[in-house]
Amino acid sequence: AVDLVGRLTIPEAAACLRRCALFVGNDSGLMHLAAAAGTPTLGLFGPTPAEEYAPSGPVTAVALAEGPAGRAPMTALPVGTAVRAAEALMKEKEVVLF
Repeated sequence: AVDLVGRLTIPEAAACLRRCALFVGNDSGLMHLAAAAGTPTLGLFGPTPAEEYAPSGPVTAVALAEGPAGRAPMTALPVGTAVRAAEALMKEKEVVLF
């Protein structure tokens, strides 16, 4: 792991994200930057509506917390749900991690 927190410009962060095999994260600027850079991106959603804020790009997917759409707590998103969504994204897009 390399800690780059607070050390990169936005273009530098995009370049680093582009080299990633997979980005998994909550609804954030980095999630959208990863998707825009073309990195396979899984957005994790709970209290924000995925239908409005989902990542947009050639290789993206979302994992939704259980509960009311756009109001469920992140604690209602089981790890297994996120793992299955990541696996499906990678399989669908034929991305090989190893």
